[in-house]
Order: sequence, then structure tokens, then C-alpha cells
Amino acid sequence: MMPCLSPSGFRIAAAAVMTGLIFFSTNVTAQIRGPVLGYVFDPVQQGLRPIWGIPGAAHLGELVEVGVRLDSLQVSPNHEYGLGLAVGKSSLLAIDLRNGPALARIREIEEVDSAAPRIVYSSQGTAVAVFRSDRDALEVLIGLPGSIRIVLEAELPFPASELQAAALSNDGTTLLLAATEGAASRLYAVGGEAGSRPIALLGKVTSLLILDSNHDGVVADAARDEVYLLRDFTGTAQPIPLAGPSEGISQPVSLGLSRDNRRVFVANAASGAVTMLDFEGGAPVTTPCRCTPTVLQPLDGDSIFRLTDLSDTPLWIVDGALSENRILFVPTDFRQRSSRTRVSQRLERGAFTVPRRVVR
Repeated sequence: MMPCLSPSGFRIAAAAVMTGLIFFSTNVTAQIRGPVLGYVFDPVQQGLRPIWGIPGAAHLGELVEVGVRLDSLQVSPNHEYGLGLAVGKSSLLAIDLRNGPALARIREIEEVDSAAPRIVYSSQGTAVAVFRSDRDALEVLIGLPGSIRIVLEAELPFPASELQAAALSNDGTTLLLAATEGAASRLYAVGGEAGSRPIALLGKVTSLLILDSNHDGVVADAARDEVYLLRDFTGTAQPIPLAGPSEGISQPVSLGLSRDNRRVFVANAASGAVTMLDFEGGAPVTTPCRCTPTVLQPLDGDSIFRLTDLSDTPLWIVDGALSENRILFVPTDFRQRSSRTRVSQRLERGAFTVPRRVVR
């Protein structure tokens, strides 16, 4: 015979059942989020949003709150950390993402000038160059987001405001830079025994890459609609044409590199398409996009890149990991949502202070 519950006992039992259902629902929701495909900065909400899922089945997550509103943020290609500035602050901040967005922590690295420094990552995110407009100089950091060291400090051979594009080797020892020179672009090699030196004059350089050899680079020239392979840019620096208008190059704005260094992806703003070039001699492949690509930000996986920044239109990505390249999108209806991932964190001042010395 079942016991008879009083009205108050029934309410208590019902509340217990509902609490259990809420707990179960919350945990199921957390479990089905899936892997983090990458991150994207939300300039409206002034924070970072994870992209949950896989290409073709991805969605934007809630805003990750770390205790401060962010004025800018760039996430590393390995998705382990991001660097940026807080609103109203003059400190370069690092967000540690190694344990996922729910456990993100933000820490101060160093004071910078009032103008936001330009940040350039190496292709694997193992090194980062910080261009300082207050001193027309650069610093190269490794060890982020944990044991940070400066491995290179150098004065720029031109005003920092004239920097057009930059690329950094994964060991942090070599850079390839492009700066305005009249109506053209001058390429510079930085690092090694030669220090810094000019190496070539091109049309309008919009993007640069350094291959794993640390001595070969790739250059996108939007004025000439050309992509070049730059052999031995620390030595003889020989530009070799890789592709032009006949191969689908049309106002190239960004370059992306496959993990094996065998393919380079070109985002073309004028045609709204992505061109894949094969260093091993395969025919160029151009894939149209119903968008105007502005970046090739690496996402999790080989040859998967974000093509656009966050806006009211879909977030577009290119998946070059399969035999046929795919252009996909992530819906951006998140602005109708009010829930957020709330992580109670405070800025840990001085925790990541960079030693003011060069590590030889």
C-alpha cells in the first residue's frame, strides 16, 4: 500500500523531482555541446564566444565572462590562449583557454601604450609578436599562456603605423614584414645574424606566411592579384609566382596554411571565394562563398578556417580537410539569447608579468 502524502509533503516531493530534472537537463546540455571548434570575438558584447561542434554542425556558445569587458581580443591558432585589451585599460591581457571556456582565466601581461598594439601569432601559436607603436619596436614572446619569455626585441626599420602585414616563425626567431613605401609595399626580413633588412618591393601586400623551414614565405599582393612563394627570405629572397588572376586570385586579403605546410589557402575579397594552392603541383581549386571573406583564422582541425568576423550575418568557414573544399556557415541568432556562461574571475594583476630582458 502506497503512503499518502499531505499537501506539504507532495510539494516537497514535487520540488525534489523538479530539482533532479533541472540538474539532469543542465548536465545533458553541457554534455551535448560537443568539442570547441574555435573562438570568435564579439565586439558588441565585448567578450569571447566559443564555437561548439564540428564543421557543418556548429553553433555559437554563450559569452564567456572573465570579469572584464574586452575592447579587443585575438585568439591564438592553437586555441590555447588569446591576447587583447580590456575596456578603458592599458594592459595587455592573456586569456588562458587550455581548460575550455568554462574555466577560462584572464591575467595581465604588461603595460602598453594607449594605442592598441598589433598582435601577430606564428602559424602554430607557439610564438607571438607584439608591435609597439609607442616605441616603433616589436617584442616576440614564447611560452604563452604559462611561462612567458621574451626571445627577441627589435626596432622596426619603419614607423609602426606603416606596418601592413607580418608573419612570425614558430620558434620566434624570424619575422617577415611588409610596410608601405609610397604606393607600394616593401618587404623586410627580421632576425638572424643580419638583423633586419629590406628584401623586395611589391604592389600592396595584405598577408604573409612563414613556412616551417623558417626561411621560406608566402606573400599575397592585392594590387597585382598575385600570390608569391618567397624562397630563402633571410638570404637571397627570390619571389616565385604561385598564382594569379587565371588561378582565381582576386584581391587576396588573407592567407592560411595547412598543418603539413603543403597547401596554402587564399581568401579573395573581390570574387568572394577561397583558392587552395598545392605546393606539390596539384591544380589550384577555387571554392565560391556567399560572403566577402576578410580573414583566414585557423579553427580546430587541419585546414579549417573562419572566413568572416562576427556580425548579424552568418559566420562563414571553409573546411579544406576533405577531398573537396566546403564553405559552411554558423548561425548567429545568439543575439536573441540572454543566458551567458558565468565564470566568476578577477583580473590577476602581475601574474604574467614579462621579464624585461632578452633571452638569448
